[in-house]
Amino acid sequence: ALQEERRRMLSGVFTCYPSSGIIPPNGSALVLVKFSPPLRSQFLGAAHIAFNGSTVPSSNIVLKGESFVPSVSLQSNSRLTFRPTTIGGTCTREYVITNRSRIAVDFEINVPEEYASVFHISPTHGTLQGCRELRLQAHFTPQAAAKYQATIPVQLTSAGDFVTSAAPTTMNFVAMGAGEVGLLSMEPLSVTIPSVGVGSFVQRSLTIFNTGLSDTAFQLRCTSKRTSRGGEDGLNDDQHLMPEVQFGPSSSGVVRARAHHNISVRIKVPTRGVYVMSVYALSHGSLELLETAPNPTQQEMRRLPICTFTITGEHPSLQISDVRCTHQQKSQLWTQMNIRNLNLKLSEPVSEVDRRIRPMLFDDAINELSGVECNLGTDIFHAAPLRVLVALKNDGNSSVKFDFRLPLDNEIAKEPWHADQRGLDDPIAAVVDKGLFDIQPRNGIIPPFSQAVVTMQYCHSEIGPHTLPAILRVNDGKQVLINMAATTNDPAAKMLAFHHGMRHELQPVAIGDLDPPLQYTEVQNLSSVPIDFVIDEQAFNDLKDANYDFPILQCLNQSGSIPPMSTLLLSWYFRPLEAKQYDVPLTVSIAGGDSYELTIVGKGFHPKQMSKEAQVQLYSGGLSDIPAVPSLEHLTLPMRLSMDVVRYGTIPFHTLHRRHVQLSNTHPTDTFLFEWHSVLQHGDQVFEVEPPSGQLQPGETIHFRVSLYAGSTSHILDTAVHCHVINESLRQRRKAVTDRKEHAATLNLNSKHQQMTDMMSATSGSRNGGASGGGVLTNGRAPRGAGRPRMPITTVPPKYQSMKRLHRTVQALENAAIAEDVDEDADEWAHVAVVPTVVELIVQARIMPVSYTHLRAHETPEHLVCRLLLEKKKKKKKNKIIQRKE
Repeated sequence: ALQEERRRMLSGVFTCYPSSGIIPPNGSALVLVKFSPPLRSQFLGAAHIAFNGSTVPSSNIVLKGESFVPSVSLQSNSRLTFRPTTIGGTCTREYVITNRSRIAVDFEINVPEEYASVFHISPTHGTLQGCRELRLQAHFTPQAAAKYQATIPVQLTSAGDFVTSAAPTTMNFVAMGAGEVGLLSMEPLSVTIPSVGVGSFVQRSLTIFNTGLSDTAFQLRCTSKRTSRGGEDGLNDDQHLMPEVQFGPSSSGVVRARAHHNISVRIKVPTRGVYVMSVYALSHGSLELLETAPNPTQQEMRRLPICTFTITGEHPSLQISDVRCTHQQKSQLWTQMNIRNLNLKLSEPVSEVDRRIRPMLFDDAINELSGVECNLGTDIFHAAPLRVLVALKNDGNSSVKFDFRLPLDNEIAKEPWHADQRGLDDPIAAVVDKGLFDIQPRNGIIPPFSQAVVTMQYCHSEIGPHTLPAILRVNDGKQVLINMAATTNDPAAKMLAFHHGMRHELQPVAIGDLDPPLQYTEVQNLSSVPIDFVIDEQAFNDLKDANYDFPILQCLNQSGSIPPMSTLLLSWYFRPLEAKQYDVPLTVSIAGGDSYELTIVGKGFHPKQMSKEAQVQLYSGGLSDIPAVPSLEHLTLPMRLSMDVVRYGTIPFHTLHRRHVQLSNTHPTDTFLFEWHSVLQHGDQVFEVEPPSGQLQPGETIHFRVSLYAGSTSHILDTAVHCHVINESLRQRRKAVTDRKEHAATLNLNSKHQQMTDMMSATSGSRNGGASGGGVLTNGRAPRGAGRPRMPITTVPPKYQSMKRLHRTVQALENAAIAEDVDEDADEWAHVAVVPTVVELIVQARIMPVSYTHLRAHETPEHLVCRLLLEKKKKKKKNKIIQRKE
C-alpha cells in the first residue's frame, strides 16, 4: 500500500500538456513539461513518445528536477551579539544572511514589541535570490543598565513565478546585549596660569579617561567668571569680557572603553584680571543628543568630570633686566638711566591714554604720556660713539611684540608732498637730522621667558647737551615715553657727572633718630685734569635757620678735589624734625668751570604712626634694584660673575657676614690674572675678598668668600668694588715678541759695531804704513791730521761716528722694543686686548645701631644681634638671681 501511495504521489511529479496531438507534415508541436515536486529531493523521470498509434515508443525524453525548501543561514550560529553599550547610545553591527538554495526566498524579520526600542534590524524584509548573500545592519540601543536577550522570528517563503501555496517557513535569531552607565573622569582637576598676555592664547592639555566597559560620547562646555583686579572694574560677566575658549581637535567625541582621549584647550583673555573658568564634560551614549542637551545646574555640575582654570590676565609687559656699556660701570648706568622708574612705568596697568594714542601723531603722543629721563652719559667731542646695551626681558607666558618710535615717525601714511610740522630751528628735528641718537633694533618679538638686546647709541659729533624723546610700545600693553639725554663736552672743559641725577632722593629717616644713616651721592670727574669743587654753604644755613638752628642736612665733604676720571661720594646726614619732605637746592661750583644745581630731597616719617611692615618695606626699597644674576655678558672680558650684586640686608653694628661669589674664565685658551680692590670710601667697616688675587686658567671657576665686618658707623652701602683682570697669556705673547725684537736689535748693533771696529783698524793700519814708508816725522810722531782720510763736505757722517750718537741710537732701539703697541695680526692665537679691564661687584647693606628699638623696627634676625648685647642681658639675669638668694 505504501508503495502504491508513493507511486501515486510521484506519478504527478512530471506532467506533459498536451499529452497527445497531431504533428502536420514538416511541422512541429510544443509540449509543456511541468515539474511539481511534493518534497525536497532530486527527481528523475522519462517521457515516452509514440507516433501514429504505435504501442511501442519511438522516442524517450529523460526528465530531471530538484526541489528546495525556503531557508537562509546567519553567520555566528544565528546569534546577534552586541558589545556593552552606554545607555542612550547605539551599537551597530553588520551580519550576513546567505541563501544556499537555488531558488529565491522572501524573508520578513519581526522584532518582538517589547524589544522594538532596543533592537532594530534593517532591512526588515526583502527577497534573497538563490545562492546570494545579504548584509543586515543590526542596532542595539539600551534604555537601562541591564542585560538584554531577545528571540527574533524570521518568516521565509519561496519567491518566483512557479511557487506553490505551501505554508511559510519560520526560523529564529537570538539577539544579546548589555547596557552600561558611562564612567568618565578628567585630569588634571585644576590648572593655575599665573600670567597670560591680554589678547594672546595660552594652551593647556586635558585628558578624559573612560573607565567603563562601553564607548561613551562626551561634549566639553565651560563657564567662567571674572574677579576684580588692581585698577580694573569689579565683577563683570559681559560676554565680550569672558575668555575665548577653543578645544582641539574638537569639543566633542567618543572615548572608547578602557581608553582615554586628549583635548587641547586654548584660552584667550580679553582684559586684565583674574578669571575662574570651569571646563566640564557631559557624557551620553549618543553624540547627537548631547548637542541639544541643556546646560547643567551648579549642583549637577559637581557630579560631572570638571577641571577648574584660574587664569590671571596681564597686559604684555617688559622689564629691563640688565644694562652694559664699555664706558661706564653697570651700577652707574642703572642709576643715571632711571631703570627703576622705567620698570615701574612698564609694570603699570594699561590706561585709556595707552589705548587711545596708537593712531595719533608723535607730538600728540608725547604730550599725553609722562616721560622718564634716561641719561646715557657724557664724553668729549669726537670720542667713540656711546653704545649702551639694554636687555628687555619677557617673563610672561606669551610672546611680546615691542617697537620704539622716534620723532618724525608716523603711523599714518604720508603723501609724497607732505611736510612735517617741525621747523628747521626745532632742537628735536636738528638732533634727528644729525643722527645723534639711534636705537637698534627698532622692533621685535620676544618669546616667553626670553629676552632681546637693544642698543642705544649716541654720537659725540656736536658739543652740547642733547635730548631726544622715544616711545617704547608694547603690543596691546603699556607705552612709555623715554627722554634719552647725553652730553658732548669740549676736551679742555671741566665737567662733572651726577649719576643719581640733579635731583637725588635720600632714604626716609624717622623723626628723632639721633644716629641716622650716612648716605651718598656719586659724582664723577670726566675730565683729564683734577677738579676742585665747593658746595655753597648758604643753603645749609638757610635750612638750619628755618628749623630752630638744627642741622637738618649736613654734608661731610662740602669741598674737595676729584682726580681725573675718578668718582667721589658726597656724604650726607639727614635728620628730620617733621614728618614731611625737605627739598634743599644746592649749588656745586668747580674751579675754572660751570656750576651745577643739585637738589637733595629727604623725607621724614613718624615711627609710631607707621606699621612695622611699612617701615621694613620703606627701608628695603631704598637700595638699587639691580638683579643679582646678570643677563648680559661682560663686553670686553671673557669673565662672568655668578652674581653682580651682594646683598647683606639690614645688619647691626660689629657683626660679621659672609657671602660666596664665583668668577669664571670662559676663554678657551688664555689665562687671566685678577686682583680685587675692595676698599670702600667711607665708614669703618672692613670688606674683604678671599682670595684677593690669583690667576684663572681657561674654563676655570674660582669661589670667593666675600666678608663684611660692620663697624660702628650707621650708613647705607650701595657701592661697587672692582676686580682688575689682565690677560696674562697675551702679555706673555707680547713679551715674547718684544724679546725677539730686542734680540734682533742687539744683533744688528753688534754687526754695526764690528763694522766700525774694522773700519777704525783699517784706518790705523794705513796710518802706520805711511810712517814707515819714509815720511817726514816731527819728534817721532806724525803731524796732526796726517794720514787721516778726509771726506768731502757733501758726505753725511756715519751714524756711529761718536759715542753720544751711538748711545742715542741704542736707546731708540730699546724704546721701540719695549713699546706696547706691538702688531700681533700675524699671530694665530685668540686673544683680547691688554687694557685696564674691570669686573664690578655691587655691595648693598644697611648698617644700623644695635638696640632693641632698631631690631624691632627693622626686624633684624636674632642670630645677627650683637653678642655683647646678649651677654649683657645674661649678666642682668645672674645679678637678679644672686640678689634673691641673699
